Amino acid sequence: NFFIVLGIVIVIELILAIKVISSRSNQSTQAPGGLVGQISSTGPTKGSIVLTAGKKEVAAGEVVAVSVEVTSSLPSDGIDAVLIFDPSLLQVQNTDIKEGTIFPLYPLVKADPSGVVRISGITTPGTGGFSGRDIFATVNFKALKQGVAKVTVEFEPGQTADSNIVGSQGGGDLLEEVGSLEVNIK
Repeated sequence: NFFIVLGIVIVIELILAIKVISSRSNQSTQAPGGLVGQISSTGPTKGSIVLTAGKKEVAAGEVVAVSVEVTSSLPSDGIDAVLIFDPSLLQVQNTDIKEGTIFPLYPLVKADPSGVVRISGITTPGTGGFSGRDIFATVNFKALKQGVAKVTVEFEPGQTADSNIVGSQGGGDLLEEVGSLEVNIK
């Protein structure tokens, strides 16, 4: 059962990577207003992944719920969120990750004890993609000891192995902005 799910995730990631690569080779497209040229990153972003928490100060032993909030101005068929944290300050297990309702399928929800959380959500074929603003997932981190714990969204433009928002039209990565979080553990 595990290998079937892993196989499905790998196939999905390959399809998404092919879509992103093929769309990158066609970046010289007609822009709004009839101009032809490179897509500009100025103006409103096409997509963002931002981390938020109800409280940014907790005691050791407390749990802090971190929301993974996604905004996409264009329809998207899938989202990958890769969160990096310090495992000496925060702890999370697979059961501490709650899927949102953006997509019907979340084929990958995994917490790695080394300090990485990976969450992937996809739409089903033939259905409309997600656009708007919503909670993609919630991760309940347990504070372990005193310090400033950072949770960052791993993102580098042009990369497909990190966080991304896959566009419905052409499969390009819509993610342009990320917001990380700091939690003060007392």
